[in-house]
Amino acid sequence: MSDAAALAAFVGAQRWSGARGERLTDARVEAAIPVESTGATCIVLGARVAGRHVRYQTWLHHHEGASLDAVVARGALADATHDAALHLGLVRLLADGSTRDGTGARLVAEPLAGASDELRALSSSRVLSAEQSNTSIVYDDRVILKLFRRLEPGVQPDVEVTAFLTRRGFAHVPALLGTLSIDDASGAAVAAMAQRFVPGARDAWAFAVDRARAAVAGDAPPREYADGEARRLGAVTRALHDALASDADDADFAPRRAEADTVARWAAAASESVEQGVALLRERLVAGALDALPDASATAARGVADAGVDAVVATVNRLAAKASHDAGAATRHHGDYHLGQVLRAPDDGALFVIDFEGEPSRALEVRRARHCPLRDVAGMLRSFAYAGATAALDRPDDAAAAERARTWEAVAREAFLDGYFGDGAAAFLPAERASADALLAMFELEKAFYELAYELRNRPTWVPIPLAGIARLAGA
Repeated sequence: MSDAAALAAFVGAQRWSGARGERLTDARVEAAIPVESTGATCIVLGARVAGRHVRYQTWLHHHEGASLDAVVARGALADATHDAALHLGLVRLLADGSTRDGTGARLVAEPLAGASDELRALSSSRVLSAEQSNTSIVYDDRVILKLFRRLEPGVQPDVEVTAFLTRRGFAHVPALLGTLSIDDASGAAVAAMAQRFVPGARDAWAFAVDRARAAVAGDAPPREYADGEARRLGAVTRALHDALASDADDADFAPRRAEADTVARWAAAASESVEQGVALLRERLVAGALDALPDASATAARGVADAGVDAVVATVNRLAAKASHDAGAATRHHGDYHLGQVLRAPDDGALFVIDFEGEPSRALEVRRARHCPLRDVAGMLRSFAYAGATAALDRPDDAAAAERARTWEAVAREAFLDGYFGDGAAAFLPAERASADALLAMFELEKAFYELAYELRNRPTWVPIPLAGIARLAGA
């Protein structure tokens, strides 16, 4: 086995590898950057996955001249990102704003102004265990360094948006402190970003599900979560969109008026999501893969399949037509917004929005593109649906509990929208609420059919959740 093949096998087996369960082919080591102060070498592996060229970064212990073949033979190939020496070496590198040259690339550290002293003073570290596609290191419960395992040349949206919001003084995003980049002949790719850490935080999903379960069990009124947390989350979301649309002179963030052809493009994307969802639903129904669905969900599934693409696309087009001349502006937005992308501080419940990478399956230019900010709002509304449905799963045969779950979702939606629209008009929003509601319904349909396809592929027992949303939105 060659060095590259050995490393490809190692990378493909890692939890953070997007290629897990897939086959990496044509693998080669594209760069090796030894960083003596860390006791490790940054290896950039290039490979093909399903016909696409991808690159990963991994950090391995210095091998003192031994080949990867020899290391693998000893069973000693191990990721160094769990070692304290690497943790401290990386943060010192960042504090100093240093550059390290290697074979095929160099590592460039860029601290933000005023961050170096704080970064240099960090001492203890730990690796978070919950992440799937990245690796995050927490220092002194004050700073978090996120390593982007999949490297993409060009601007990293998470860094770009967080940097913009940090410059604007937006209080609901953990401030950016610096970045590490890997620079080679094809350009620079962000390898890591350092931000403030929110110690003891829970994500808003866990909090919402807890409160939904209390409401479904009859231990708390449904409006308790809505009148407190959901309304406040709506206001924070609106403040986020206000901030992202606040600089008309920034070429990457200045809002652009949404014309009729812009809305037509949004409707076409929503229709594509519908087509994919319906096609997969019909395939699964024919195969008998959904025979175990509850009667009501089975009826809804057949209704969506029988109605077909044309009926739902007609609904999408009607909704788009209602807003085609009153759609506000296209702006930068979160792009993958849901309860899991919001942190809740343990002391005062302050809310912080994180992870501006966008939907990971989409191309970089799509994730950086301007879109309607109401697409984020629709994503959060769908997240409330999932939280309420998750709470109801604890009582599968309790009709009263199911009704309480639906009530919890409905009042959470209402309160969130009140919080979002409560600050009045904005140039990036439609002038009329009816136009905004039409766009919201269209984006919810797009998201619900995306969810339907996802659940059909990965969690068939969860198919009733997007089906219920589709039934409500499209009358299927």
